[in-house]
Amino acid sequence: MGDAVLDVAAGISEKYRDKARYNKNILIENNTFNVYDNGLILDLFSVDGLVFRNNRIVKTNAYPARKLNKEFFNVNYSDNVVIEENNTYVGFKTETPHKH
Repeated sequence: MGDAVLDVAAGISEKYRDKARYNKNILIENNTFNVYDNGLILDLFSVDGLVFRNNRIVKTNAYPARKLNKEFFNVNYSDNVVIEENNTYVGFKTETPHKH
């Protein structure tokens, strides 16, 4: 953990990962994320109920880009996660560079 703009996680033992959800009912809406490479925006672990909508992800030249080509969204051991199609991606080679 710690590689994404937003990390949501819980340190639970492997024995309970299939069922335990410690982070619940999260709404990430109407934000602008200025990024300088193709790295993780959202990394989820042990979440029940998250909506990511109406956000702008803008690629900037503020810092040199790292040579990353990761998915923007990583979801593990989570339920009811919705990453809506109405997010906007600006400055990338494709309109939606890393779908979930």
